[in-house]
Amino acid sequence: MLAGITIAVLWRLIRRERNPLTGRTTVIFAILAALLGVLSELLAKSINVSFTWPIDVFAPVRGWSMDMRFIAPLITGIVGLVLLAFPVHRRLGDGSAELSRRTPLTFIRGWWLIPPTLVLALILTATLAAGAASERDEITGDYTNYTVHLGGENSIGTSIYGWYFSVPALVLMALVLLVAAVDIVLISRPALQKDAVRDSAVRHTRTRNVLAAVTATFLMHLATILSSLYGTSSMRGMFSSSIGTVHTWTPFAALGPTLLGAAYVVGACGVALWASIALSAIPARTMPPHTRRS
Repeated sequence: MLAGITIAVLWRLIRRERNPLTGRTTVIFAILAALLGVLSELLAKSINVSFTWPIDVFAPVRGWSMDMRFIAPLITGIVGLVLLAFPVHRRLGDGSAELSRRTPLTFIRGWWLIPPTLVLALILTATLAAGAASERDEITGDYTNYTVHLGGENSIGTSIYGWYFSVPALVLMALVLLVAAVDIVLISRPALQKDAVRDSAVRHTRTRNVLAAVTATFLMHLATILSSLYGTSSMRGMFSSSIGTVHTWTPFAALGPTLLGAAYVVGACGVALWASIALSAIPARTMPPHTRRS
């Protein structure tokens, strides 16, 4: 959490936002969306580590949180994207005339689409791999089990991010993309205001924030997947044999540290993107002009 916010602040100081958001409504909804993304992640982390507290204040909701941990970032992202759609302007005829054709892609730079696409590809790869490895639970009938068969009657098993968790997440991911597309259309559709240059700059920033929210949502979801796969990879077992006690582990146990480190890095990047949306409402401080005598 702290690393992500620090990255956002440092990037903001280095880059210096040239086209900050303007308008009270636009700024307020952007800050609300960013706070929702950051605070929801803080709440999720607090619930997960509450077992180390002297008093477990989250005990009643911990079981519910474990079931919702994969889709919670996606639900948060959908709500945040809805907030970023405001204010919604009507198509009035008192704007400025524009000769060039304006489409939903007018205010999008090509490379802005690369990060969410790459993160989406990583999520789909991890989802398909984990889903293919999952097995049906004999009690619930859900694909949440992962078993390593050791030969004979010996086996070890644990839970995994299987189809039971991934299918609802895939549906919500499609909804995230749909809401983001609607946002972009609502931002680009109204006629430009009289100050067309300034209006276009603000729309560029709002569109970038929408894509940043999509990427942040996918990164948060990917972080939960990687963290879950780390837990699966850490499964250990032992059994007795003719040669003594045999210790065993999962075939991808060596990837455990990498999965855990990647989960922290991905989560920090997601927090940084949510924080950057709030920081986009802060105008860059410009140096006061000074005269030079000749």
